[in-house]
Amino acid sequence: MAAKKAPKKTAAKKAAPKKAAAGTSGSVSAKTNKPSIKKPKIRPPQAIVVDKFAPTFPVADVEKALKWYKEVLGFNVAFRQADPTGAIVYGGVTRGAARLHLAQMFPDGPLKKSAAYLFMKSGVDELAAQVYARGGNIIVPLKDHPYGLRECTVEDPDGNHIYVGQPVE
Repeated sequence: MAAKKAPKKTAAKKAAPKKAAAGTSGSVSAKTNKPSIKKPKIRPPQAIVVDKFAPTFPVADVEKALKWYKEVLGFNVAFRQADPTGAIVYGGVTRGAARLHLAQMFPDGPLKKSAAYLFMKSGVDELAAQVYARGGNIIVPLKDHPYGLRECTVEDPDGNHIYVGQPVE
């Protein structure tokens, strides 16, 4: 009788690493069976430099608000943004370095009011006179304050406040 040959011993096969789930980078951790995420490369530190700042006021009608800021406060219309129906729902105005964005508030919620400060180098009295002459509403008249600013408060048609001031001369 012929002797049976013993089966050959084979090395245990290594399990192939699992692929990461779609949308992730790296591979799947053998310990946790979860995708491993590679850390982003760290850039050298950079200075924090602010270029511009634009507060956003809520308004009932962006087109009307853009017109008011142009005609009453002398701002320039910088841009308009429409929704898919063509209605203007966002816009921006500028005057010198000042920037202000205007956002459409929808009727399903209350119109929230906001405020911003317009710092001027000069001409606050002339701007206040312009606002009065063009039908704007100054709710706090021009006054010199002990903290060194001459200011007034203008209210736009949506109830937002623009504090306008310059250093007392």
